[in-house]
Amino acid sequence: MTWRTANLKQLAALGPQYGANASAVPRIGTRPRYVRITDIDSSGRLIPDGAVGADLENESDFLLDDGDLLFARSGNTVGKSYRYSKSHGPCVFAGYMIRFRLRPELADPRFVFYFTRSSDYQRWVSSKKRVAGQPNINGSEYSALTLPIPVLCEQRRIIDILDQADALTQKRAEADAFAERILPALFHKLFGDPAANPNGWRRTTLGNVLADASYGTSAPSNTAGDGLPVLRMNNIDRAGRIDLASLKNVVIEQAEAHRQLLRPGDLLFNRTNTKELVGKTGLWRGQMLAVAASYLIRLRVDESNVVPDYVWAWMNTPYFKQLLFAISRRAVGMANINATELGTSEVMTSA
Repeated sequence: MTWRTANLKQLAALGPQYGANASAVPRIGTRPRYVRITDIDSSGRLIPDGAVGADLENESDFLLDDGDLLFARSGNTVGKSYRYSKSHGPCVFAGYMIRFRLRPELADPRFVFYFTRSSDYQRWVSSKKRVAGQPNINGSEYSALTLPIPVLCEQRRIIDILDQADALTQKRAEADAFAERILPALFHKLFGDPAANPNGWRRTTLGNVLADASYGTSAPSNTAGDGLPVLRMNNIDRAGRIDLASLKNVVIEQAEAHRQLLRPGDLLFNRTNTKELVGKTGLWRGQMLAVAASYLIRLRVDESNVVPDYVWAWMNTPYFKQLLFAISRRAVGMANINATELGTSEVMTSA
């Protein structure tokens, strides 16, 4: 099926219109919310917390109408988009945003908003970013943004499908957030507060309960499926779960493969990441033959002394994360923890 294309200027009943340059003030009574770039998250949703009003006399000029599309025009967030819904209450928009109001007989704003979540749109934004100075996309450039426009009934059919996918994504995010909270809570219930140690358990170093700590392979990965699957830092989520949805492979010599192959019970520690994410620790349960990448440290516990599941749960407690946060070293915005430093960190055992 061939769809016609159109640009935003052809689809717009109003726009491009630049937002209001105003000071943010406490939002009192029925004053409209002042929507700034920082009030929109990476998924294009309005952040509920931190709402402010605007010190603005002519606020009616900048009031948003249901379905209005906003685009960030400057800074590192250039290209960020938001579709206003009247369910969010009265809102005006800030000066670093550009508004387009679409003609409803031509385009459903939800369809255009979903287009801004696509890789085609992201590539377009990247092509417009300036090499030097502050990146920006002006109103004329946004007006020229071209996108495929099927007939309205087809737009709405696609919207229904994407709404369902978006709802599933939201449920997954909620489940991930719940999992991130539940493991530390269970650990606390079973073994007590790690900081207070109410059961008087012995404290030792992690190195004392390990049989081995080894860095993963530095062999280049491929997407052709050649060689062995390799686990990377994005295969471990914040709750310490292993995610095999996106795997690459590595081709390595047989001797290295013998050394690097993961065994059930191996812990995978993310040694380099942002300071908030460094230290993600997953537990390998032998789902397949696989190796770890060099940004992970493979920890093999001495099972005559402690069980892997306990050490994994310990390493995913907020208490342990705070210990890591204190010793992590920052380099060009990234935090690093090496095997030696990790081995000196604390673990609580009953023996």
